[in-house]
Amino acid sequence: MRGALRAWWPAIVWMGVIGVATSARLPIGALGRTGLPLDKVAHLVLYGVLGWTIGRALWVSDHRTARAVWIALAAGLLFGAIDEWHQGTLPYRQTSVADWLADAAGVSLGLAAYLWPRWLRGKMTEGGRVSPRETDGRIPPPGLKL
Repeated sequence: MRGALRAWWPAIVWMGVIGVATSARLPIGALGRTGLPLDKVAHLVLYGVLGWTIGRALWVSDHRTARAVWIALAAGLLFGAIDEWHQGTLPYRQTSVADWLADAAGVSLGLAAYLWPRWLRGKMTEGGRVSPRETDGRIPPPGLKL
């Protein structure tokens, strides 16, 4: 249990940060007047960090299967949908499918940014097998057997 908590605490804390940030009354009107999609960029970044922390948790907890990644992606998408629904319950916020799509893109990109290079390195270093003993997020140099 301790190892799982150590692996997942950054993702859990970041979900809390997202919950607080999206519940706050923010001066979004000024952002909207710029003509730039800054709101969507904010969603992309917030959920990109979430995807990154989820990817890290999968890697550190040794859940390195495609099934685990799909479940993690679905969980990130579900969290984004719940967050959008929650915003719709607040009188000073609104729900938007476009915001959820930005959330989905962020989670997807964050997961891919964390996992893809590690997966590729594992393919090159150990003939397609990523070492299950490597739990700190770093890849051993080529040729190093753990």
